[in-house]
Amino acid sequence: MKIYYSQVADPGCMTVSQLNDYVKELLEDDPSLAYAEVEGEISNFKHYLSSGHMYFTLKDDDAAIGAVMYKGAASNLSFLPKDGTKVKVKGTVSLYPQTGKYQIVVREMQRSGEGDLYFAYEMLKKKLYSEGLFDEDRKKAIPKFPKKVGIITSKFGAALQDMLSISKRRYPLAEILIYPSLVQGQGAAESMICGLDYFNSTKSKVDVIIIGRGGGSIEDLWAFNDERLARAVYASEIPIISAVGHETDFTICDFVADLRAPTPSAAAELAFPDIREINQQLYDIRCSLSEIIEDKISEAEELISFFSDDKIISLLENKYNRSKEKITELSSALHKNMSNILHSSEQALLLCSELLDANSPHRILSKGYSVVTDSEGNVVHGVDQVKINDKINVRMSDGSIVTEITSINRHITSDNK
Repeated sequence: MKIYYSQVADPGCMTVSQLNDYVKELLEDDPSLAYAEVEGEISNFKHYLSSGHMYFTLKDDDAAIGAVMYKGAASNLSFLPKDGTKVKVKGTVSLYPQTGKYQIVVREMQRSGEGDLYFAYEMLKKKLYSEGLFDEDRKKAIPKFPKKVGIITSKFGAALQDMLSISKRRYPLAEILIYPSLVQGQGAAESMICGLDYFNSTKSKVDVIIIGRGGGSIEDLWAFNDERLARAVYASEIPIISAVGHETDFTICDFVADLRAPTPSAAAELAFPDIREINQQLYDIRCSLSEIIEDKISEAEELISFFSDDKIISLLENKYNRSKEKITELSSALHKNMSNILHSSEQALLLCSELLDANSPHRILSKGYSVVTDSEGNVVHGVDQVKINDKINVRMSDGSIVTEITSINRHITSDNK
């Protein structure tokens, strides 16, 4: 043990380093603390692969102590510790002089079962999953260009300032509404539910909601594992981005939300488009349109130049003249054919007229023939159609007479024999 004589002479003159070193040796020299055995639940676990060391907090319902397990001891573990794991450790209680915080340097670790919080987390996760609250097909799309964004978080946290800074840099056109909320401890879940109810009211009309906080232990983030909050997130008509803790932290709220961001800063990156990228895209589109228009103008100019050439004009005139001559020839041939057809038709019509005239009843009657009809006007074709005393009409070429039959003489033909 080191002896600081200055402490005896004047205890107030100790430096901070001397004090921490002194307390560190007091702790390490205590046999009950040098070989301490402690049981607790792991939280805020970090494993640095570059060094191989593990840093975490060991806690129970009422207290917590920092712990470190260096690479040599950690390499002997048969399992990988994680938040919520309940363990028994053996080690030395010491003090880290640089911060003045006391801790337990773990030499051995055995798993004693999952912690109560982690068990409750897994049970709720399975329950809500079976009810469909995590289904991807019901998740709403995050708007690309939000006009108004709602944020539910602590107004005192660094997470809010990070999100505001990113939003101002990326998309200053958006309006931001902040709902100051508790994010850990008693009443935190209820406070965030009130925020969701507020933004889902007709008053706010936000396009997307960010809900979250910065990193912390499983206890610090526990409000985001509340079943009531999970159901409120699921019931929200407005798309929700969950941004809780660090990238390795997962809460029930993350699974239910429409989109999970690894950190609050990442949530701002997802919610707010980069106006610089938008301007660049607009510039690229404008350049592309200008190139297309210039190409079209060049094509039109080339076409006009092509058709304005004397050779082209001469070619078109020759083609026009040939077409005109062809039309004249076709017109003449058509006229000639029509004249021939008309003459042939006239000759045929004249012939038909002569035939009709030659065989007309009037021409036949003029040759001495007559037409006999009975009293009812029916043509009499033979003597069998009339009898004695019948009146008949005899039509001749120049008139007709009515007479009465006084006798009938039948001509004897081969058919009557």
